[in-house]
Amino acid sequence: MLIRERPAFRLLWTARAVSSLGDGVSTVTLTLLVLPDGPTAVAVLLLVGALPRLLGPVTGVLADVLDPRVVLLGSALVGAAVLGTVATVDLSRIPLLCLVAAASLAATCFGPAYRRLVPELVDEAHLPEANAWNGAATQLSLLLGAAGAGLLVAVMSPRSVLLVDAASFLVAAGLIARLPRTAPRARGGLGVGAEVRAGLAFARTDRTVRALLLGMLLLVGFVGIDNVALVFLVTVELGAGTSAYGVLSAVGGLAMVTTSVVLLRRRAVDPVRLLLLGSLLSSAGAALIGLAPGLLTLAVALACAGSGNAVVVLGAEGLLQRAVPRELLGRVGGAYQASTQLAFVLAYAAGGPLLAALGPRPVFLVAAAGSLLALLAFRP
Repeated sequence: MLIRERPAFRLLWTARAVSSLGDGVSTVTLTLLVLPDGPTAVAVLLLVGALPRLLGPVTGVLADVLDPRVVLLGSALVGAAVLGTVATVDLSRIPLLCLVAAASLAATCFGPAYRRLVPELVDEAHLPEANAWNGAATQLSLLLGAAGAGLLVAVMSPRSVLLVDAASFLVAAGLIARLPRTAPRARGGLGVGAEVRAGLAFARTDRTVRALLLGMLLLVGFVGIDNVALVFLVTVELGAGTSAYGVLSAVGGLAMVTTSVVLLRRRAVDPVRLLLLGSLLSSAGAALIGLAPGLLTLAVALACAGSGNAVVVLGAEGLLQRAVPRELLGRVGGAYQASTQLAFVLAYAAGGPLLAALGPRPVFLVAAAGSLLALLAFRP
């Protein structure tokens, strides 16, 4: 088993799991911290946390030109410093938002550096298994982090929870510090702007990467609308309570984890097939959610959609590793990260007006139909 045979990858994977756990805890806890200030404060907090993630092509430069281990270490330490400051200092609105933006920017550096480092620690034949391990750890950690934050806030103050969360990032930093050094790539005198342009030029001109980014923008842009509509479908259309919404939301996350675990040993699966299969499952899941007559059938539909999302992520990661030269993987991976984040921003912006105009069930059917456009984009 890869996680047992490769100690360096085990360290990196554990650090990623701990970091994802911290992300799950901090997202929920920071939301609860500003909740007394009203819905506008919550919306602004989430927006400030989301916008820096659009800078993936820029932060990816760091992963390509520096030792990615240093980038990962810096990201974890910034996360610990931000959460520790928020936990111990009584901050006004603007300083708090600035720190949230800094933590989000640090997290945006983490993804490309992790993606850049994995092929250095794992041979090509084991990359699909490494991606499956990463998918399982990330989804499970985010799920446990969100649930754990809710439980911890019940017995501790949000600031105390953030202090514990800061400690988790220090644990991740300690694990990263034990990773072997990777020689940085010679920049050849190029500035940051030129490095970013080189990465974006490859993403724009390479047929495979261009199809991947466009397809993910369409798929996530439509399927992401479901995140806005689900709470209204459960509580208004089906007349269930908020606890039922929480349980059903967890079903999709558990399906993602389970699917990633199932795919751990499927090393020879073509990433293109994974991408297409995952897209079909995601679209089918969205349609089934819109048609579900009750909570049980809705849970099955959410499991289908969650499995599809996991398969799409694994296929996309495998395709990037196969199509992108290693020296560009950080920047092109950052562009991929930015395209999916942009898709979520567009989905959330469109979700509210669509929901008001059509109602929950038609929104899911629109999302299912629109997400099929991704298959046309993926076709090349």
